[in-house]
Amino acid sequence: MHHKNLFFPLLLLILFTIAACQNNNTQFRIKAQYKNISSATFYIYSTDATNPTFDTIQLTNGSFIYQTNINSHATYHLIYPNLSTQTIFATPGHTVKITGDAQHLNNTKVTGTKPNNQYTQFRLNTINLSPDSIAYAAQQFIKQQPASPVSFHLLQQHILANENFSIEQIDTLIQLITQAQRSNLNIAANQSIINIPHLYTPQRGDTLPNYQYTTIDNDTVSLHSLNQKPLLINFFATWDSRSVADLMTIKRYRKQHPASINNLSISLDVDYNSLKAILQIDTVNWPVIAPLRGIDNTPVQQFNPPHIPWFILSDTTHTIIFTANSLNNNIIPALDSLLQHNKSAINP
Repeated sequence: MHHKNLFFPLLLLILFTIAACQNNNTQFRIKAQYKNISSATFYIYSTDATNPTFDTIQLTNGSFIYQTNINSHATYHLIYPNLSTQTIFATPGHTVKITGDAQHLNNTKVTGTKPNNQYTQFRLNTINLSPDSIAYAAQQFIKQQPASPVSFHLLQQHILANENFSIEQIDTLIQLITQAQRSNLNIAANQSIINIPHLYTPQRGDTLPNYQYTTIDNDTVSLHSLNQKPLLINFFATWDSRSVADLMTIKRYRKQHPASINNLSISLDVDYNSLKAILQIDTVNWPVIAPLRGIDNTPVQQFNPPHIPWFILSDTTHTIIFTANSLNNNIIPALDSLLQHNKSAINP
C-alpha cells in the first residue's frame, strides 16, 4: 500500500521532468545588459521561413531577458531606438548574452554560441573598414566557414548589394553555402531572393515607363501619376537591414522637403506579417508594392534591380536621372540638386 501511494507522485514528477527537458531543448534565450541607457523599447524580428517572428522588448534598468521556443536555427534582428540593428543567431536550447553601450552600439558583443562568437569577431574586426573591404572580408569568411549560419547572413548583407562582385562570384559563394547547409530550410526558401537575375536595368536618360501597380493597401497607382513631382522608387526587403534603415531616411527627407517629392517602395519580401511590422515601425505613409513573391514579381522583372537596396530617381518629364544602390551617397545629393534646380526655375 505504501508503494502504491508513491507511484502516482513519482509518475507526475517524471512526466514533469520530461516536459521540462523537452521545453529546454527548444527554448532560446537572450540576456542583454546595456550601459548608458535605462529604459527603452526594442523590437525583435525574424523573417526566416521556418520562424517568422515580430515581438516588442522592454528594456528596464539597462537589461532585458527575451525567450522563445524554436525548433531549428534562426536569425533574429534586434532593432534599437535609433533604428540600427543587431543580428543574433538563435540555436534551440541555448542562451546568448548581449553586452553593449548605448553610446557605442557598434561595439556591442553577442556571445554564448559559436555563430554569435564568429559574427561578433567579424563585426569588430571590420568595424572601421570600407563597405568594399567588408564585402571582401565576408567573401573570405564564407570560403572558410560555409557551414556557418553567419555565412548566409554575410552574403545577403554585404555581397549581394556590392556591385564589385560578378554574378559568377556570387553563384560560387551560393553553391558553397547551399552544399554545406543542405538541411537549412531558410536557405532553400530564399533561393528566389538570392538568385537575383543580372539583366538589363533602366539607366540614366531612359524614359520611365508608365507601369501600373496595386499597393499593399489595395490602391492602384501609376508611375506617371506619381511622377507629377520628382519620383523616387526604392527596392527593399526586410532581410536587408540597410534597405530597412533607408525607409527611415526617406521618411526624414520627405519631412524636410514637404510636398516636394513622391515615393514608391517595392518589397522583395515573402512574409506579410514581417513586412507590415517594419512598415509600421518606420511609419511608411507612401505607396508600397508588395507581391510577397521574392524576386518573382512584376516590378522586379520590369526593372531588374541588380542589388538590394536599389533606387531609381526620375524628374517630372518622366526621365530617369539617377540609379544607384546608395541612398545617402548618391540619391540624396541628386535629389538636393534636382529640387534646387526646380526651385531656381520657379524663382529665377
